[in-house]
Amino acid sequence: MTVRSLYPADRPNLLLNFARARALDTRVSFTRASTGPYVGADGLIKTAKVNEARFDHNPITGECTGLIVEPARTNFCSYSNFQQFVTLGSQGWNPPTRATTTQNATTGPDNTNTALLLQEDSSNGTHELTWVGFNPTATLTASVFVKSAGVTTVSLKIFADSANSVFNLTDLTVTSLTGTASIQAFPNGWRKISVTSDEI
Repeated sequence: MTVRSLYPADRPNLLLNFARARALDTRVSFTRASTGPYVGADGLIKTAKVNEARFDHNPITGECTGLIVEPARTNFCSYSNFQQFVTLGSQGWNPPTRATTTQNATTGPDNTNTALLLQEDSSNGTHELTWVGFNPTATLTASVFVKSAGVTTVSLKIFADSANSVFNLTDLTVTSLTGTASIQAFPNGWRKISVTSDEI
């Protein structure tokens, strides 16, 4: 019996296996006008320079998931990195409700000592940070990195009159949601929680 391969022996001139190569072929051009975040092989958040390609990784396994290609996005939230706050209560941020904050309380998901601690008081009611800086006109996504400091669940919502999306930081489940919600594990106990809603 003769076994014959039916596949051609020729190799392609251009093979775009980004997850394996973790680099761009010299014949591929790439531009991006701003810096951009990505997950490094160590599971930490990195920042790519202007016009630097980003190769994302699974934050737990370290496996490369390929080249990040995405359309332009606008961040409506001024000072979205808590470390950038000059004072809470400015740039659209309200002071914390029934809670206090501490700057540089622990190491963040980018391995810098920039995480903000939100510590609830003993009063009844919601303990929260709120940003109210714009009027939405399209589908929006809100996401934040959180880490338990003694609590099991946190909630995230985009609009004041919408129901919460509630995230369990231990078993990584979304117990109640509005729109589309997700939770992802990162090293050192950090979780990325996200909610997308088109309520306008």
